[in-house]
Amino acid sequence: MISHAHPIVSASLVVFACTVLISNAILENRTSADAFPDFKPRPTPEEHRRHAQLIGNWVGEAHLETGGLRRVLLQQFADGTFRMTFETRQQDDRIVRRQQVGQWGISGPVYFTITTAWLDGERREPTDLGQPYFYDAYRIVTLDGGAFEYVSFSPERRYRLQRVADDFTESDL
Repeated sequence: MISHAHPIVSASLVVFACTVLISNAILENRTSADAFPDFKPRPTPEEHRRHAQLIGNWVGEAHLETGGLRRVLLQQFADGTFRMTFETRQQDDRIVRRQQVGQWGISGPVYFTITTAWLDGERREPTDLGQPYFYDAYRIVTLDGGAFEYVSFSPERRYRLQRVADDFTESDL
């Protein structure tokens, strides 16, 4: 036996389906750089170029005031996420390795990171994003194909990294 839906039910289903389709189209558009052109201009070609330059693996090292040495591997991905591995060799030759993950980006001359979790082996320890400690902003000093130098705003510290191959991993530190 075939039954026909009431015209009001049929009309409601059509309106609902159209609403879902339109809502999905709006949400898809908001993920692009064209989402709100009246509020924020699109990134310039230079900003796109600088962003693309930062994708990949970067290595740096610094001598610590305590006499140790810290090496870092910064892996920045095209989706705006990063993984940073710190390997610190203490004066007594003890090695401590820590990893953090999060979001990164640039806006004009500013490079920024948001640390969303620390990694302990396979375990993720989420950070408290309500704390300012996990948000960092830097002024870009140099960015070219092989060198990335930036200075933190607070406290003022200078960092220098060199590009390494995409297959460079934390075990290569």
